[in-house]
Amino acid sequence: MHAAVRAGLGIAQGPSWMFAEDVATGALVPLLADYAPSLVPIRAITSANRRMTGAIQLLVDHLAAMIRQEPHLRMR
Repeated sequence: MHAAVRAGLGIAQGPSWMFAEDVATGALVPLLADYAPSLVPIRAITSANRRMTGAIQLLVDHLAAMIRQEPHLRMR
């Protein structure tokens, strides 16, 4: 999708992080910004009946840290 939009083959609706660099450089222009979909939180859900392994906890912590550092993934 990103490559097609960059090649001038049309428009697309996608996550802001996918197009952020191109918008910042002026290579792409946002359209219909007033009609952007509402943000949806990202959640990690575990079972109350099962113990979370150390590996899963590390993965959840790692993903949470990455999301905190990426401005396009933060809830505004």
